[in-house]
Amino acid sequence: MSSSFGNNNNNKGKMQETQVREFLLVYIPELFKTLGEDAHVRVTREMDTMFVSVDMEDPAIYIGKSGECLSALQFLINMVLQHKQWNQVRITLDIGGYKKRQIEILKNIAQNAALNVKRFGRPVELQPMSAFARRIIHTTLKDNPGVLTHSIDEEPKRRVVVDLRK
Repeated sequence: MSSSFGNNNNNKGKMQETQVREFLLVYIPELFKTLGEDAHVRVTREMDTMFVSVDMEDPAIYIGKSGECLSALQFLINMVLQHKQWNQVRITLDIGGYKKRQIEILKNIAQNAALNVKRFGRPVELQPMSAFARRIIHTTLKDNPGVLTHSIDEEPKRRVVVDLRK
C-alpha cells in the first residue's frame, strides 16, 4: 500500500512539473513582451531543478551587475509559482547563457579544489558564495570518491570546504 502511495506522489509531482513547464513557456515570453523584448524560452530538467533558458537580442539589462537582476527575476517567477501552489517545483532562470557560464566556472572551481585536496592532503576552503553556487559545488563533487564537501559559517560568509574522504 505504501508503494502505491509513493507512486501516486511521484505521478502528482510529474503532473505538476508538466503544468509548470507549460505555464512557463507562455508566461515568461509574455512577461518579456510587456518589457518590449522578443524572448525565446526553453525549459529543461537538470539535476533537481527546472532550468529555464531565455534568449533575446540584448540580455545584459536583465542579467544586471553580478547577475543581481537575473536573481530578482528568478525570485519573482518562483513567487508566482508559489502563489499558484506549485511550490514543489524549483526553477533556475538563465538569461543569455549567464547561469550556464557561471555553473561551468563553479564546476571548474570544484574540480580544481578536489585536485588540490588530493595533491596536498589538506582541506580547501572556498570563498563565501550564494546558496545556488554552494549547491553546484556540492553536487559536482558528491560522487567523487576521494573528497567530501560541507558548508561552514553563516550568511553572508557561508562557504564550502572540500576535504579528503577518510
